[in-house]
Amino acid sequence: MTDTQNLLLSAANDVAKAHVETIKQAVIAAMSQSDATGMMGDFASRHLWDDYCWHIQEGPFDNDDIGFGSTDSNFQITTETFIEAELEKLAPSILHLLGVYICDAEGMCEGCVAGGYSLEELTAFILQRLDETASRRNLGLIGPDRADVICYDHTLNGLVGEALNEAEERSDLLSQHADALLSDDPAIHKQVSHELLERYMQLLHEAAEDSFALTDLLSKFNAEIRQLVLERDLVPHLEDLIGQLQESLDDY
Repeated sequence: MTDTQNLLLSAANDVAKAHVETIKQAVIAAMSQSDATGMMGDFASRHLWDDYCWHIQEGPFDNDDIGFGSTDSNFQITTETFIEAELEKLAPSILHLLGVYICDAEGMCEGCVAGGYSLEELTAFILQRLDETASRRNLGLIGPDRADVICYDHTLNGLVGEALNEAEERSDLLSQHADALLSDDPAIHKQVSHELLERYMQLLHEAAEDSFALTDLLSKFNAEIRQLVLERDLVPHLEDLIGQLQESLDDY
């Protein structure tokens, strides 16, 4: 190949490589906005992208128990549909560059700049890249052992978190509320915060049993103390924990 051809191929590959990544991220985003199948057993899947990653890592699932075909084939067909939808948005010139890039990356020719391609070939190539990403995701937080993983990698800080930890209850309570913490429903998070607050207040009253002054304080200002602890300590630290979990879940 001439120097000019080398430059053209390098430029085409750079542009096409960026588009492959853009398409892949767009497909992940679209799958992340699609409902989970509900077919993954004890797996806290939030959406189709979670399902697909679990399928890639733990599959293939080739059963046809409910008469709708192989799970493995259905996943592939569905994912290819998302990829094709993104490819159809591209201009012919970009598709041509993708063809050049795939030809070079797959070693199908030496320095080809003709860019011959088919929609099926482009889809298959991007599906490979998508599968590579899906296979690398850490799914421990939503796998069957998620309660243990949450307690091992994350913790609840603040006054409430430390009090629960001193009582050797923090890990157990986080495990108990694992699925709620992974939820994106604020109402469920609110329920968790109130349950943790109840236990904290019980510990506080138990610690004050030998002090008339503290017992009177808690009795007289119970509502105010509960509200202060909830708003200034528990909710901010719980939101921080949930935010860390969501960030870890969305790290693909």
